[in-house]
Amino acid sequence: MSVPVLPHRRDLRQGDFVFPEEILRIGHKLDFQFDCVSEQIQREVFGPELDTGKLGDWLELYAAYDVALQDVADHVDVTLCRNNGEEEHPFTYPLNRAERDVLRGEMEACCQRRTGRSLAQQYNHLLVREEAEPPELTGGQRRIPVDKVSFTDELSECDGRFLFYMPVTFDPDAVFGTHVATAENDDWLNVYAVYDLDTGQPCPALDVTLVCGDGNEFAFRYPLTEPEQAALLEKMDACCQEQAGIALADFRARYLAEERQLRQAPGLAQL
Repeated sequence: MSVPVLPHRRDLRQGDFVFPEEILRIGHKLDFQFDCVSEQIQREVFGPELDTGKLGDWLELYAAYDVALQDVADHVDVTLCRNNGEEEHPFTYPLNRAERDVLRGEMEACCQRRTGRSLAQQYNHLLVREEAEPPELTGGQRRIPVDKVSFTDELSECDGRFLFYMPVTFDPDAVFGTHVATAENDDWLNVYAVYDLDTGQPCPALDVTLVCGDGNEFAFRYPLTEPEQAALLEKMDACCQEQAGIALADFRARYLAEERQLRQAPGLAQL
């Protein structure tokens, strides 16, 4: 079922709205519920069709700051609630560039005022507090072109994970739903395919780190399909043979043997 798109009447402006609710993290977004400061402004922006003058009617307005994009999402989710919430009618209000800039400034100011942290700091704070895994990147418009994938740099092993650095030779924004292939910022991505030495299988997601020009870093996961995992496993094996001189299975066997020796002689781990 498609959600109706509200027509543009006038831009959202600074001072049109307030953020009365708690800032929530949903995936890789910070979710802000907001209200218009008056019914007049609400009618000017969203139209008289969404009038809430009747008792028991209200609008729910949600805008999001997308950390993967490093920008405000391109729309507002609008829900018209009638009869004390028994009826809900969803709409989408598209945001133009000017409105997104206004919302970002207001969100940043709200975040600083409430938490003493920037948007980036609050997002990372919530991740740590919630002990959450890095969120998945699912906003891309196309799948990763596995045939174009290669691995460079020295292989590394950490906590039973064999890391393969993947240079981004494809359109990262189309695949990951980010905004780094642009002259508008100095952001870039570090991407790793990971082989689990304990299970002998590729991890079901790529490790993706967004490194921002301002020094902030954000970790994400990019979920892989089973055919993509199988194709990457072949490339991992070829890379391992080229760089380490042994097959991936043999590298794993060596790792497991060393781990068994350490478990059998725990005193050796302290030498």
